[in-house]
Amino acid sequence: FKNDQDKINDKVDIYFNKKLGNDNNNKEQISLHYFGLHHGIGGDKISKLIKDSFHRYLFNHPELLTNTIKCINHAYDKIELKAYKQVPESHECGSSSLTAFIAGKKMHIANIGNSKCIISLNHSFEMFNVVNTHSPKNINEMLRLQNNGIVFKYNKQRTKYQIFPLGISSSRI
Repeated sequence: FKNDQDKINDKVDIYFNKKLGNDNNNKEQISLHYFGLHHGIGGDKISKLIKDSFHRYLFNHPELLTNTIKCINHAYDKIELKAYKQVPESHECGSSSLTAFIAGKKMHIANIGNSKCIISLNHSFEMFNVVNTHSPKNINEMLRLQNNGIVFKYNKQRTKYQIFPLGISSSRI
């Protein structure tokens, strides 16, 4: 490998059939399933941090089943703070991330960066895109980011860009 950019920076984490609830208190146990795919940008440090931490923050949040979106955002917020503390070069690297969380018969899909998710329902060949790609190549996304204080710096040919500040919050503003 010439540099970190040439290495495989993808990290995957999968948890099936984790039980939540307690049979002793006459509460029904709910099966939880989680899948995460995280692609490191500028190395694998941030994608590894998400892989190692996201599911823990999600599964341990007390409002997991009542306010799942809040829990997902909380998990990404905690990871971003952890990245700033543990990865000194975090302003120069990042990660896209796609997570699917299933509780009972309800599925939540979250993404940061340019992750895409396509689903086929009922074993059909009809596919549905279920997330918006967080990429400045999408003009609506670029405008949304700029309206929230994100700055794009381009090379002279305007073919490559960097986002400042770089971080998980840039994709989730």
